[in-house]
Amino acid sequence: MRTVHCRLIGLARCTSGRWVTIWVGLSDLFVQVQGEKIFGPRQLKAFAQADGFDDAYDMAAFWRAEHGTDEDHKFNGKLIEWEPDR
Repeated sequence: MRTVHCRLIGLARCTSGRWVTIWVGLSDLFVQVQGEKIFGPRQLKAFAQADGFDDAYDMAAFWRAEHGTDEDHKFNGKLIEWEPDR
């Protein structure tokens, strides 16, 4: 929204906003949503795929490349979920 080239790419309604923490170490991935840790490869894969990644490994590789692996790069923010685009 900060450019004159901004254009509408779709319409969707926000369905929820929950607190999320994401931290990627050298060999591990930690995700906590609304105080509840996401465990297991299936849950981590589903979380990563919902964010557009192939799997948790893909998400972790992106995170390491963008943010590094130390505690200072732990992400605390909001997980915004949307209805499917119409």
